[in-house]
This record gives sequence, C-alpha cells and structure tokens, in this order.
Amino acid sequence: AIGSVSVILGAGRLTKEDTIDCSAGIVLHKKTGDKVEKGQVIAELHTNNEHKLQDAEKLFMSALSFSGNVPEKNPLIYKTIL
Repeated sequence: AIGSVSVILGAGRLTKEDTIDCSAGIVLHKKTGDKVEKGQVIAELHTNNEHKLQDAEKLFMSALSFSGNVPEKNPLIYKTIL
C-alpha cells in the first residue's frame, strides 16, 4: 500500500508512459516496531499536486496498524547463495 501511495503522489508510475515527479515521495520517520506516541510525525508525504494528497494520506494511514506489542522482526537477509 505504501508503494501505491508513492504512485499517487507522483513518485512512481502505473504505466511506462507516466512521468515521475522527482520532488514527490515519502519520508519515513518511524520504522516497523518503533514506539509511536499520539501526535508524533511518522511520515511526510510530498507532492506537487495537492488534489492527490488527501487520497494518498488516506491510503497511507489505512496501511498502518498500531499495537501495544512489539512485532516480530523479519530478517534483513533470508539466505546467502554462493
């Protein structure tokens, strides 16, 4: 869903003909498992098209989940192939 938010903002494309806005994107201030308190900024959404911001924010927020439990961490490297 976060990748789809990037596309909405203009930082990605749905088709190869779409243009990419190099000033659009997402700056994440928190990672999975980080403690977040009410009112803290967890991300910044950047776009040159304000009309897209509301849809992008709605999708971004729907992709998040909050819990009192620390989630299990996924390994950064799953397997080494020699």
